[in-house]
Amino acid sequence: MDHADEILGSLHAGLEVITSVAAIWTSNAAAYRASVSHSSESQKGSLKDALTKRLAARVTWLCALFPLGYVGIEIALGGWIVLFIIQVRHCEESALGMTATGLWLASAIGPLILGFVTPRIRGKSVINIYLPFVMGLELLF
Repeated sequence: MDHADEILGSLHAGLEVITSVAAIWTSNAAAYRASVSHSSESQKGSLKDALTKRLAARVTWLCALFPLGYVGIEIALGGWIVLFIIQVRHCEESALGMTATGLWLASAIGPLILGFVTPRIRGKSVINIYLPFVMGLELLF
């Protein structure tokens, strides 16, 4: 598949535009101004005070830093795999595109499917099933 990264990027951008427009379709400038002026009058204190002294803000910052690190590692690993396949394995471009696509599909669809499967299996059985499966995939690819 030629230009798989461009197609995937275009699909991602298109989906993002559609969902963003759908999220703000009913909003207008007057409603935004009313919500901003109402929230600024009802809360006392500064942003610095809210972010540094309140416990909830600290938890919010910690919860924001985790996805930032997780997504950064995920993106870096995805790029590293592509470079590894090019430089070490000397792979064809079609197989390289399939590998990158497979990585992102597994990252997107895997948690969605496993979210329904894992609670039904429970306990150590999950590890006993998933671990040999992953090891087999490692040996296969």
